[in-house]
Amino acid sequence: MAELEVPKKIQKYPTYRALNQYILGQTRDPEAARDEFCKPVETEIRDGGKAKDVEKSLGQQWQTLIAMASTIPYGDPVHGQLVTFLQNIQERPDVERDGKPLQVQGMTVWKDLPLFGWEVREAWNGAATDESEKEDKARWVNTNAFVATLLAAVHESEQDTPDVSLFALWSIRTALEEQEEPESPALAAAAVWLVYGAGALRELSAEGKSFDGKSAKPGALFKDEGWDGFCKARWNAWGQRLAKLKEKGGDPKITQLVESAGHAMQESKDE
Repeated sequence: MAELEVPKKIQKYPTYRALNQYILGQTRDPEAARDEFCKPVETEIRDGGKAKDVEKSLGQQWQTLIAMASTIPYGDPVHGQLVTFLQNIQERPDVERDGKPLQVQGMTVWKDLPLFGWEVREAWNGAATDESEKEDKARWVNTNAFVATLLAAVHESEQDTPDVSLFALWSIRTALEEQEEPESPALAAAAVWLVYGAGALRELSAEGKSFDGKSAKPGALFKDEGWDGFCKARWNAWGQRLAKLKEKGGDPKITQLVESAGHAMQESKDE
């Protein structure tokens, strides 16, 4: 498969050049790269831009980051670089307007990474299926791996933002809870969550992290369970399903991912 490319539309965003140079190692100063990456948003705010224009700039910023991550193969350390880049943006000074930290949709710039979660949610609307193009399948799995890497980093730092744990549930539910034989992209996406985020997911399961409404309800195979988030029973069910699916074989690459996910779950118990 040819090397994945960021969509042409996003390559035209001013944020793309800054992030691409950082990833390619053409910018030796990470802080300078972050300054350039955040410049469109901060300029819009300081020039008195309307709320919709600030939101547009933020959206383009996060779209750039997520699109870039989707082109990076899972397991590549660049995903970790992107996570660090994002977390360092979170530590930038508040951007003020009228002497107060500016908030967008109730979230402070930059502490709360406003609209980042919205753009991740948008990416989840494009989940790949067996009928998707090969490149789109790869992008989907890579995106899940990146967000899983972010989850692990956020959990390790004991921060509470951005909270991307619900995306883990959605991907894992689709593959392990909805049907006996999940589609290949769904299974690969679930597996990378467990490969790169098993420790965090196990702790969330032990804590019983829950969500309001039906957003974290169980899939069809477990419809009688009262799950409303993470829990030990759900965690154990995932392990059992992975073991069963590994035995069925199939695509060697996905089978290897499933096996690695099972190992990661097992190893997380010993942490």
